[in-house]
Amino acid sequence: MKQKLAIYIFSLIPAVTQAVEIQPSIGSSYRLSDQKNFTKVEDAKTFDLKSADYALITSSSQLPILVINPKSSKAVIEIPATDNQEVLSSLVEPQVNKAVNEIVDGTMSAQIMIQQKNYEQALRITMQLQQKYSAVANLYFLEGTIHYLMNNKSLAITKLEQGLTMAPENTQGQNLLKQLKGGK
Repeated sequence: MKQKLAIYIFSLIPAVTQAVEIQPSIGSSYRLSDQKNFTKVEDAKTFDLKSADYALITSSSQLPILVINPKSSKAVIEIPATDNQEVLSSLVEPQVNKAVNEIVDGTMSAQIMIQQKNYEQALRITMQLQQKYSAVANLYFLEGTIHYLMNNKSLAITKLEQGLTMAPENTQGQNLLKQLKGGK
């Protein structure tokens, strides 16, 4: 939970840079230090920041950038039109890869336990993954299958129905559910 909190806090802290003259891209929005509301940039324009003033600029992807006019140097910064895909990918990709690997490794372990008829351990692994990744439909299909193999028809039906609410196109889940409900 601490990791998620850190990511949310990080995403709320704007990037900070220094400049005197600002040229935001069309489609972005800005708010100068003496303004209350954001102004959407409709055409190419440049504006100056007074000494020690700032501007808060949101790009087209809504990432905030805080631009400050230092009291001394004269710098110009151009904020290009970008969706910041590279920046977002570099921040999110490692977390996604970790989650995917954890889900794949866990489901493979559960499937090995199923092959060994160690259903209790397979169920434990699957339920631990569900606690962490509750939006992954295949974990519910896997749990439903385990309950089916343990002859717990009502729990199998419940878990398969939960999975199908998230992924209604899953034919294996549909078929097993149909079989458990007596071919209805």
